Amino acid sequence: MLCSIADSPGDGVARPSVNRRNSHGLVAEEVQTVNPDLVARDRDEKPFTVRYDSANAMLLNEFLKEHCEVEQLTKDFESRLVEAAKAN
Repeated sequence: MLCSIADSPGDGVARPSVNRRNSHGLVAEEVQTVNPDLVARDRDEKPFTVRYDSANAMLLNEFLKEHCEVEQLTKDFESRLVEAAKAN
């Protein structure tokens, strides 16, 4: 879901943090175009920050879906190998 953000140049923003190290994150305005539910808003309803707690849960869910698909594709491939071996 966040692929379009991850693929775009300038998707991460480095900002100085309290301990003077750069921290990286997503731009709330860009995340809003992909999934508005992942953005917290300020008093004026403008995008304020990314709700990383929700983003992590969403990313884990998407990973699990992809993992299940890979497992199924692996099973399908292995069964076709067995069928091909039997045919020879």
